[in-house]
Order: sequence, then structure tokens, then C-alpha cells
Amino acid sequence: MALFDIRRFKGDDIDEIPEDQPNIILQKLKENVQKRKSEKLNKPIVKDGLAIDVQGKVLKKVKRKKDLDHTQETHVKSKKHKKSREIVEKESKSPMPEADDSVNSSKSVIKNKNVNISKDKSKKSECVKLCAVADHFSATNDECSIKEVNNDEPSEYERENVSKTGIKEGPHTVGNFTVLGDYKVKKQVKVKHILPGWLEEPGIISNSLTQTPVEQFIGLLDETLINKLQENNITHFFPVQTQILPLLLNQITDNNCYGKDGYQPSDICVSAPTGSGKTLAFALPVIQTLLNRVVCRVRALIVLPVRDLALQVYKVFQTYCKGTGLRVILLAGQTSLAEEQESLVIERLNGCCSLADIVVATPGRLVDHINKTTGFDLSHLRFLVIDEADRMMEDIKQDWLTQVENSVLKLHGSGWNLVDRRPPIPLTVHNCSTIRIAFQKLLFSATLSQDPEKLQQLNLFQPQLFTTILESKSKDIGTPNGTENTESQEERGDFVGKYTTPATLQERHIECQAFQKPLMVLHCIHNLNYRQILCFTNSVESTHRLFLLIKLCGGIKVQEFSSALTGTVRQKILNDFASGDINMIICSDAMARGMDINNVEYVILYDRPSHIQTYIHRVGRTARAGKPGTAITILEQREVCTYKTMLKEAGKEKFKKLKIKPNKLISLKPMYDEALEKLPAIIKAEKQGKKEDH
Repeated sequence: MALFDIRRFKGDDIDEIPEDQPNIILQKLKENVQKRKSEKLNKPIVKDGLAIDVQGKVLKKVKRKKDLDHTQETHVKSKKHKKSREIVEKESKSPMPEADDSVNSSKSVIKNKNVNISKDKSKKSECVKLCAVADHFSATNDECSIKEVNNDEPSEYERENVSKTGIKEGPHTVGNFTVLGDYKVKKQVKVKHILPGWLEEPGIISNSLTQTPVEQFIGLLDETLINKLQENNITHFFPVQTQILPLLLNQITDNNCYGKDGYQPSDICVSAPTGSGKTLAFALPVIQTLLNRVVCRVRALIVLPVRDLALQVYKVFQTYCKGTGLRVILLAGQTSLAEEQESLVIERLNGCCSLADIVVATPGRLVDHINKTTGFDLSHLRFLVIDEADRMMEDIKQDWLTQVENSVLKLHGSGWNLVDRRPPIPLTVHNCSTIRIAFQKLLFSATLSQDPEKLQQLNLFQPQLFTTILESKSKDIGTPNGTENTESQEERGDFVGKYTTPATLQERHIECQAFQKPLMVLHCIHNLNYRQILCFTNSVESTHRLFLLIKLCGGIKVQEFSSALTGTVRQKILNDFASGDINMIICSDAMARGMDINNVEYVILYDRPSHIQTYIHRVGRTARAGKPGTAITILEQREVCTYKTMLKEAGKEKFKKLKIKPNKLISLKPMYDEALEKLPAIIKAEKQGKKEDH
């Protein structure tokens, strides 16, 4: 087969192949190879415009390639101009032909030239010169139109399918090859969350520090409550209060049992930063609704996850209910169950009577009273307030919500005293014949979950969501004429997993090695002179060890705060910190949620939080109620990436690093080393003391 191809290539058409034909062909091929080698060896070397042979002798002066190309171009140009003049002269002497004939003749001339030019790649420049000649010819002949086609120029299809990055889309030719599968990269469209309408289009609460004077609420807020606000030096409302108070106060009717116009009011969900005034936003409407009550019954139930937070909210209600005749009871395990029962219910001849209008409780204690306290009746409950709602959803202790709803949503009494508290149903004439007391749920949290699956377990009725977004996003949400911009409409459904921190909060982080973390805390205390500090750790053991270490170093009044301490001791620590007798509290997450601690200027996160919700609540202990505050997170090198990813998922893009020079830590090293030597002995003595006590 190979000999057949060689014979065809050489042009031999002889039917019979001589016997020595292969040897002849091989001999010819060897001769050609030797000839090429000798030519390559004897080829002179061109250097600096001179041709030098193998022996080093200068043969002749050689022009550069650019000069040769230029001379060739000028020669071709003069030759073509001469031929074009001859063509023009012939055309002028002969009678004027028709336009089509002249175009065809000119095209045939150029076509012939193009055929000759395409045979040699080095003559591509002649195509451009012919175009110039053709343009000159068309200018002299008005009725003729000649155009030279440039094969290197992309076609209209190729021009349309070239992306901004210069990549052609679809099959196209590069040189003598056809490229397949070269496509421009298309920008991926962001997948939007498919949410219910009330989650996708929430009410927007500004994150700015704009405040509304209390005087603007005269006529809407009861005069008694306005006087109470003035007594407590509250002259302005924050944005969350300005948004929520009118909504709830407008639903109040002369008879506090019913909703406005007899309709069941919608449940309200509020997600706002820590320290933005959420407690007062639900306390004032609840108190004003119950001001005109005649019979004392439990009509408001406020449920909170921890005892300290329940005590804090209880004090707020006590402050604003003073002098109104309303009774507030705390059920949080501060006292024994029997003492709480005596303050909650009293037995009389006609049965048990309630001694409370408003009950503030923790979930576990609430369930105990529902099951064990005789006469504890929730049949007239008007408000169910769930503070720190995201924590309550994740940890529903003893199924408290189901037990509360079973105690409320049912038929109570009989005959004329029949009260229908069943879940809301379509309004009909028959339904209007029975008394229906409104039952409204109010949810508040700084990190309220907007996951429909989690919110479903709360059994909300026609809920409304109010959330805070950054000022840059919220300022264009609504225009004065009620219309919305396109950009704002795209941002309205992008609230899931986005949490906001107070606008006056400054967030920093420090990068160091694990053994240097205590030194960083000492640097903040001694070199930066930080005072009124809350330092968070991830465990009770870490809290105690760091407390002992800082105490041994000295220079600051420090205390520890954890769930291992009794309620009385913890309350004393908070009072001493607020008065300035203590400058630093090292604590676990027992203080992270909802605690309103006065006089906190700095928050140090000694251990990185595992979840964004924990981070938001920890740093939210400072910069409350419009005051400035600083939060510093101490990170190991391996934790930096995880930390930034966690904050990015929450919508935070800027990360400011607090740089510490190594020489700043040298003066603290002797103090730190001495404390480390003493620490093991102290911990060992404490363990032995505990064993002896047992």
C-alpha cells in the first residue's frame, strides 16, 4: 500500500512494478536528505545585516526583512498603479459601458489578482494595495462600486457571537482549524428564596438612630403611660418602637376582649438589633390594653428562655404598671413553687380567683403551674408574647406552647357564659352569635428565624413581619408616593439569614496563636486601658480559668459570671458592674441573650462563637440604646476563614483587623508567666476543697 501511494505521488502509472523499484525510491529519498543537510550546513548566517559563512568569512551585506518588504511593496505599488492607469485610459477612450458591465469587469480583474496573491502568503499586503486601487477606480467611475473582501475580518455572525472577554461563542475558524465548544461564560443568576408573601415583603424598620419625640404619641398613648415615660427620662422613641407602637395601639378597642371591628388581629413578628427597645415596644401596648379591665384575670403572658432575662422584663412591667392597679407576677423559679402558687391564685367560696393580670415566666416553670396549680386559668388570655423567639423555637421545653394553646383555644363555660376560644375560622353569621375573645401572638428577637418550617410550629394567624436592614438598603425601599424602585424590590426578598447589629457598634478582630490569647486580653486591659468589659468564653471551665488568670495578673477588678452561680450572686455582680465597682466580667453565654447590662463599653470574644446568632447576641451587650460600643473577637489563624465566612452569610462584608505589634506584649510577658505558674496550684486546691465538701 505504501509503494502504491509513493508511485501515485511520483506520477507513475505503470501497471507492472519493476523488481528494483523500491531500492530506486529509497536511493532517491536518501539523496534528497543528504542534499538538504548540505544546504543547511552551507547556509550563511545573517548577523547585523551581514551574511557570514561557516568558516566566518563575510560574503555580502543583507538588507533587513523590513527593508525588503518595503522595497517589494513599493515595486508592487508602482506596478499596480501603472496597470490601473492603463485600465482607466482604455475605459475613457472606449464608449461608457453599462454599470453592471463595468462592475463585472472590475470584479474579474480583482478576482484574478486575488487568485495570484493567495498562492504566496508573503504577498498578503498586495491585497490591501489592490483595495486602494479599486477604491481609486470607483472614485473615477461614479457608477461603479468595487469592494475588496478581507478574509481576515470576522463575519457579521462572528461579530455578534463574541463576548466581552473576546471569546467567540459557537463553532468558528482559527487559522485552518475549526474550534468547537468555545463558549463565553454566562453570569449565573442568583437564586431567590421562594417565601410566603408576609416573609418576602416585610415591613422595614430603619437601622438609623433617628428618634421620634414622645409628644407625637399624645392622643394615641394613654396619659398615664406618657407620665411614666417622663418619670423614667424617656423623651424619644427608637425606630422599632415608632413602627410597632401605632400598629398595636390602633388595634385596641373599648372592650379589651375583642379585636378591632370584631376581627381577629394578625400576629406580629419583629426582628430588630439588640438594644433597640423591643421590650418597651410590646410592654406599653399590653399595659394600655388592660388599663380598663374590671376583673383580674391572666390576660397577658410573656415567655422568656432564661431566668435572668425574665427578671429583667418583669421589672420593666412593674415600673410602668405602678399606680395602675394591674398586677404582675414572675414565674421563673426565684422562689418555691408553693410561694408562686400563693401569689398567683387565691381560693374563695365561689372558686379560685386569679391574682395576676400579667404573667412573666420561663417555659419550664410555666408548664409546672399549668399542670399543678389549681385555678391557674388562661381562658381569657389576650396576648402571648414570646421574647427571644428563635431560641424558644429551637428549644421548646416540655412542649410548653402546645400546652398553652390547649388551655386557651377551646370552648369555656356553658349557656350564656359560653366563651368560644377555638382557633380562628371563617367569619359567618352563626359564628357572630358567640363571644370570641381575640388572641394575639407577638414574637420579638434580634435573630428571628425566617425559615417557614420553623415558624410553622408557632401556628401564627395571618402574621406580619417587621425587620431591620442596613440603612443603605432601606432608604430606597419606599418612595413618598408609595411606589417602589426596581432595586429595592429585588432586595425585599433577601432577608433570610441576614442579621443586623447596632449602628453605633464597631467590630474588630485580632489574629494570634492559641497560647497568645490571654496575652491579647491583658494587652487590651493594660496597654489599651479598656474598662467596663464583658469577656465571653464558650464554657464554664474556660470562664473560671481565665478569671483566675486575670485576677492573678492584677490591675483590674474582675469577676466571673456563669450558670454555676446562684441567682442572688449573679444579680449582685451585675449591680456592682453597673455602679463601677467591677471593671470586667468574664462570662459564658448565660449573659449573651437579652440581658440589658448598664455601662458596658467593650465586648471581648475570647472564644469564637460557633453560630452567627451567638455572635449577634454577644456583641449586642454593648452599643445599646444608641450608645457607642466596641466588640473585639480573638481568633486563631485557622479560625479566620471560618469567622469571615460566617459573617458574610449574615450580610457583613467589611472586616477590620486590630493589629498589635509584638514589642507591645514584651512588658506583659513576666506578669503572664508568673500567673501561669501559680494557676495549676490554685485549681488543684479548689478541686480538693470540693471533694472535702462532698
